[in-house]
Amino acid sequence: MKKTTSWFENNKFIAFSFFFLVLSVSEVFALTKPAPPDRLRIIDYNATAEVSCDYVVSNQGSNGAPGASQESAWETLQYSADNALSGTVICVMPGIYNERVEVNKPGQTFLGLTRHGALVNGGFEINSGATNTRIEALKITKSGSDYAAAIKIDADGVKIYDNYFDQVKVVTSVMGNWLNNGVSPANVHIKGNYFYKVQAGIWAIGKDWLIENNEVDELYKWREEDCDYARFHGDGHIFRGNYFHGATAAATGNAHVDCFQTWDQGGQGYHMYDVLIEKNVCFNFGQFAILQAQEDRIARITFRENLAVNFDPGYRLNNFILNIEDADDVIIENNTFGGVRWQGALFKDLGNMPTGYVYNNIFFDIDGEAYRFSSRCGTDCSSGYNMVWKAMPASPNPGTNLSQDPKFVNPVLGGDFHLQPGSPGCTGGLDGKHIGAYSCD
Repeated sequence: MKKTTSWFENNKFIAFSFFFLVLSVSEVFALTKPAPPDRLRIIDYNATAEVSCDYVVSNQGSNGAPGASQESAWETLQYSADNALSGTVICVMPGIYNERVEVNKPGQTFLGLTRHGALVNGGFEINSGATNTRIEALKITKSGSDYAAAIKIDADGVKIYDNYFDQVKVVTSVMGNWLNNGVSPANVHIKGNYFYKVQAGIWAIGKDWLIENNEVDELYKWREEDCDYARFHGDGHIFRGNYFHGATAAATGNAHVDCFQTWDQGGQGYHMYDVLIEKNVCFNFGQFAILQAQEDRIARITFRENLAVNFDPGYRLNNFILNIEDADDVIIENNTFGGVRWQGALFKDLGNMPTGYVYNNIFFDIDGEAYRFSSRCGTDCSSGYNMVWKAMPASPNPGTNLSQDPKFVNPVLGGDFHLQPGSPGCTGGLDGKHIGAYSCD
């Protein structure tokens, strides 16, 4: 399509591409919803370039119009997805769009011109031919009894940026589809989104997804399903710099609540290899992570520099930090974990014998052991240089651990879990490194 000079270009109507800056855990994540007191991050959105709108959608428009400007805007997102050319930008005016949009063409961008001003009540299905689809700056919700996510992804290269997922009442908010034995969807990027009062947040299914700098604020049991901040299936995923918080036992009821969950049983053929989970923050949960490898297809999962602390007494009735069932080569290093009833990390042997490495972590305020290896683990499990405070010692063969107060700066909900100068954790780790998720101030 030959581009024409639109009303937006003539008036320098600017749409945004965004970059993201994650600051320290004591700062505020600024979004349209008033920030609760435990908000930890700032994501700084800056206008970096003008983006030309190839097409415009307005709920005051007409699908019989040319669709090239505000005055000639199309009416529905589905019409724009069907009729806009591949690789073009569809700018969405503020308003409510009661539709579920099926995207079939590659490279289309759906861009909210007023950040979170356009509400898509039904979400998107990004089908396998719609590679490199981009959805940005929209507000999205979905309800109903079906199993489809608010955004369901079957295509490679999809980008989901800076959207506001509001009270999504279906099984999860963003979800891939297990295709070609997990080879696709691949190279999906989910960044800077805000999820408020959803049943579940992000379900990475496929290969090589990057999930970074998102916030899930409150989970709510809308239906008889688990309430998880994140789930993953497939290989090569990275979860980095996400902030999960706000769940309460009162709001999630009898639902299973995890920061990260995966499993390989159930007949789908799921496998999970080479996944990195780092620099995330999670407050209030049943378990920080559960890896259920009952069919021996989970291996090489790394947890690094995460902060996971439960403050809700309702969850503390029966919770762990890490529940590792038969998974192999699980690396747990430089994390800060606390606020649970049972073990900080439990390597549970259900027949396939889990293996792992536990170094340079802080385990505090734990009623049970800091961590426990399977009795069969032997030399396939190693640990040491962890700080264990107000928790039972690790077992068996815990290695060299410190039983001292880590001296956090301000260890409260939304507080600062850096170490104070002079803390024994500043240089007490392996090779003189710090212990825990954060270095000394």
